[in-house]
Amino acid sequence: MVENALKIKKEKEAEEILLAFKKSVFEYRQNKTKGDAMFLNTALLINSEREKEIDSIVADLGEKYKGRTDFTYTGPLPVYNFINLKIFPERWEM
Repeated sequence: MVENALKIKKEKEAEEILLAFKKSVFEYRQNKTKGDAMFLNTALLINSEREKEIDSIVADLGEKYKGRTDFTYTGPLPVYNFINLKIFPERWEM
């Protein structure tokens, strides 16, 4: 029960955090988290002219969740998180 309650709380807080970025990004992608401590791992596709706006949002979120959560972000990075590549095996003739 405790594990389920923590999962629900993590999902709710992740949703609140993503909502803060919604108006400032073109798209976002949820990635797998690593470990129990991480509850959000997201790639944000933004216009480079909005970097200061993103910095401000992260600073505001850092203040809101101060002492509870650490925010770490990197960029700019290639847009590989926004490409869906599906490879299907084919029958090869010998």
